[in-house]
Amino acid sequence: MLQRSPNPARYTRVAVILHWSVALLVTVIGIIGLTFKRLPTMPPGYWVNLHAVLGLLFLSLVLTRILYRIGHKPPDLPGSVGAVTRTSAQALHAVFYVLMLIIAALGLVAFIWHARVFEFALFAIDLGVVKDRTIYHPAQDFHRWFAYGLLALIALHVAAALWHVLVKRDGVLRRMSLSRAT
Repeated sequence: MLQRSPNPARYTRVAVILHWSVALLVTVIGIIGLTFKRLPTMPPGYWVNLHAVLGLLFLSLVLTRILYRIGHKPPDLPGSVGAVTRTSAQALHAVFYVLMLIIAALGLVAFIWHARVFEFALFAIDLGVVKDRTIYHPAQDFHRWFAYGLLALIALHVAAALWHVLVKRDGVLRRMSLSRAT
């Protein structure tokens, strides 16, 4: 029978807030991105613009998270976590960061070279870029395919977290709990 491990080291409150904020934004942006054509009718480009503006917020949070991570080492995994799992978790997180940056950059390229204007509540930003299908079309395609890859890895990440909670019961997920952050 597996025993519940004592409280493992925890992430800082800032790291936890950044993690769950990025997770929430990925969820919202992903839903919008996957359902553009099935969402309620709004003014032309509303959902695409919302997706892009939230994408800018997402990019800024990811960059903040990376900079924060550089200066704040994550807490050690419990001793019960094996070497293969440790290496896999590190690799998966590195791929997460790379994909999140690539997806955001490709989304920006697709949006800008589609000659779209960033519409914010009180102002708009028009970069004056001429529409160029040879740029925005491949950027849009790669943005979509990398996003599918990210969503697949997120599913793997969630499955691993559930495995740690339900099977291993080793406290790994508690490290990312906001109520217990340091």
